[in-house]
Amino acid sequence: MEIMFKENQLEYLGITETDTVYQEETTEVTLPDSLPDADRILEIRGTPVVRSREHSGNTCTVNGGLPVTVLYLTENDPTPQRLETYLSFRVKKDIPGAEEGSVQYRIWLRGLDARRINTRKLLIRANLGSEFTLFEQKIQSLASLEAPPSCMQVKTGKYELLLPQTCGEKEVQLSDELPLSENAGEIDEILCRSTEPILTEWKILGNKAVFKGELRVHLLYRDGSGNLQAGEERMPFSQYLELDQEWDDGELVLQPLLTAMEVEKESPNSLAINCSLLVQATVFTKQTVSFTEDAYSTEGSLETEWETPNLPAVLDLQQLRETGLIRIQTEAAEILDHTVLLDRVNVRRDGDQAWLSVPVTVGILYWDEDRQLRWKTGRSEVSCAVVLAENAKCRAEAWMTGLKCTIRDGTVEAACEVQFSLLSRFDGIWKNLSGASITPDQENEQRPSVIVRRVQENGIWEIAKQNRAKVEQICAANHLTGEVVPVGTLLLIPLH
Repeated sequence: MEIMFKENQLEYLGITETDTVYQEETTEVTLPDSLPDADRILEIRGTPVVRSREHSGNTCTVNGGLPVTVLYLTENDPTPQRLETYLSFRVKKDIPGAEEGSVQYRIWLRGLDARRINTRKLLIRANLGSEFTLFEQKIQSLASLEAPPSCMQVKTGKYELLLPQTCGEKEVQLSDELPLSENAGEIDEILCRSTEPILTEWKILGNKAVFKGELRVHLLYRDGSGNLQAGEERMPFSQYLELDQEWDDGELVLQPLLTAMEVEKESPNSLAINCSLLVQATVFTKQTVSFTEDAYSTEGSLETEWETPNLPAVLDLQQLRETGLIRIQTEAAEILDHTVLLDRVNVRRDGDQAWLSVPVTVGILYWDEDRQLRWKTGRSEVSCAVVLAENAKCRAEAWMTGLKCTIRDGTVEAACEVQFSLLSRFDGIWKNLSGASITPDQENEQRPSVIVRRVQENGIWEIAKQNRAKVEQICAANHLTGEVVPVGTLLLIPLH
């Protein structure tokens, strides 16, 4: 007897994550004639900016640059000198399917340093990381039983799955005059600057992805009295991105990418900001998906066919915060400025837990006891633990939300507050019954109507399957309210 099935169509976006690409960019810079000789490097700061993206077939290319500022001291002058330069970079990756799908990008700065070759020439080295994620439209056919006969017992699993449905992007322009905060001194000359876009709120309203955030602008500058000051100014913004349709029940994941950066002095008490962001969005929706995970017949042998659909189901989306302490041995008397670089988040599985750890490099510009400017870096990790399902793998990103530096017994303690964004996905194989037929048994008058068995396993389903009985009849005969019973229990098992 052939069992009838019907085909259900499930539409979603398939996800392909590429390996992380690491690359180093170096350049030798000769000091212009207008600058004095370099004796000692103080601080180096840079922010990666994506200028353009190209698709040629399945090859994806990202072109960008790294505006770099180097502060250094001359031999006999305690006044910092500023050198500005630019490192270009190009990241190229072959991604099968990129020609038909959509690709999202992430670029970050892993490390940045400057070395003095001689008094007139510096070597600048930058380490970059990049990741590409491909989204492709998929249609998965799933078989389901139409009307199974009464002799066919089926075990069905229902799962609430978050599936990616659509993605989009928007270029956001941020141009305005930004007044300095009340406690900031007047700006005479900007020495170093860097910017970082941080998204603080996001949600879906109809066909719009609405988000709020702030552009964090870090400055080291010389005030009107010639003193050095450092501080962070924040420029709030609110924008929306149009989606292809209404997704009110969707979950939203956003990724900002800096595509232009200009921060200049507008007046002694304000900055002229001209930056742009590429905000990349992915929408996930929760769908109930049923799989027929096991089956047998009480009146014959059941021949089965199985399918193993590959669904990129997201099990969980989490936002976590953790603070880690990085200690830097110095002779610091007063801290003037700092830089922070976060690398890629590492994920280590330990049973039902996953440890997320992100390498953090902190650079400190400080005055020593002789009132000499010094620079030193320290590196450590900020970690947190999360509960992870058995058949799950996860990816995570991290960014700084706060840094507080204190000096204790000659050691700088940098308390780094990091926010982790975690996406965990099912990493097993789904199993679904896609075809079946029953060959009836020959009449057997010797088959008893009831047997007694001592439970060797906790699950009633396996007991019923082994004896070709019905679960509900076993439960009724033994007055059971659930399908789990202690090992060793004697059970009456009706067979007719």
